[in-house]
Amino acid sequence: MSFKKNREKQYLVFGYFGFVTNQLDGQTIKTRNVYKLLKDNCTGPVHYSDTQQFRHGLKPIFQFFKYLVTCDYLVILPCLNNLKTLFPVLYVLSKIFNYQIIHIGIGGWHDKYLKQWPLVRNMLGEVRINLLETEITVERLRSQFKYTNVAVFPNFRFDECLHKSKSGKSGTINLVFMARVNMKKGLDTLADLCGLIFRDSYSNKLTLTIYGPIGSDEDKEYLQKEIVDKYEFVVYGGALSPDRINETLSNYDIFLFPTHYFTEGFPGSILDAYNAGIPVLATAWEHARQFVSDGVTGYVVDFENPVPELYNHIKHLCDSPEELWKMKLAAYNESRKYTPSSAWKILKQYIDHA
Repeated sequence: MSFKKNREKQYLVFGYFGFVTNQLDGQTIKTRNVYKLLKDNCTGPVHYSDTQQFRHGLKPIFQFFKYLVTCDYLVILPCLNNLKTLFPVLYVLSKIFNYQIIHIGIGGWHDKYLKQWPLVRNMLGEVRINLLETEITVERLRSQFKYTNVAVFPNFRFDECLHKSKSGKSGTINLVFMARVNMKKGLDTLADLCGLIFRDSYSNKLTLTIYGPIGSDEDKEYLQKEIVDKYEFVVYGGALSPDRINETLSNYDIFLFPTHYFTEGFPGSILDAYNAGIPVLATAWEHARQFVSDGVTGYVVDFENPVPELYNHIKHLCDSPEELWKMKLAAYNESRKYTPSSAWKILKQYIDHA
């Protein structure tokens, strides 16, 4: 549009920031990080619109449309529902108001659902770029839908990597879980694992701390009755704010990620673990082996029946402190791949940022 000529480029980041309730999860943290990445590197104005605010009056919606019609680049990080319902509207408006769309995906489910949504699929094939978390998803979009506008854009963190674990010391091994506390993230697996630890008399060598927002009242009751109240070596530490994650995780030895979500993308909690220099024991979700190097930065265990393998790996590392130390170093070194500078190196190829 003519009024956009001969002025600084403007940018709008649109997604679920969670600022109203300070919702903290993988989606909100990634959305906030992308916004900060643009703010730190673009010379023109960078605005944001938080979809959570749309439920609290018309003002945020009007503000969003003001930013939308004046922006040159719309950076969207949609959940499944927003990709299906809101994205087509934003795509049509991009033709009217002459802005380019950069779609940054969250999770690893896109190829599955785009098979069901031909309209959305065709529109995404015409945007500036689709930046997705996993190599498998990118390859499937290229092969199945003939996308040429797709690339890998891994998760990243602004926190300085912190590695302060000690080497070569036997004794108590501190396990940690940090994610949304619900069944789909593996709460039942943690309960079964704790039972095995207790019955095998390893509870005097291990502790488990669970962090994260609790999914529902049922999840809260299950956590309390089936895990925390049953086992003295387990505590629930509440939800961690982003500024506390790195320092807190660095006090632990092994990170547990027993997810039941097969289409996880690149979970930010795994990157948080690497940043803190602790290896990850994860179930074999679809993209697990892209991010967890088996026997190096952690172990990938059976998706359907994870508990026996989880426990065997934990016992092995508990009895092999030097090997645990090597895995901690490998985890820390892995974190250096996922810095803001590496993320910006990818994103800047698709926007005029100066």
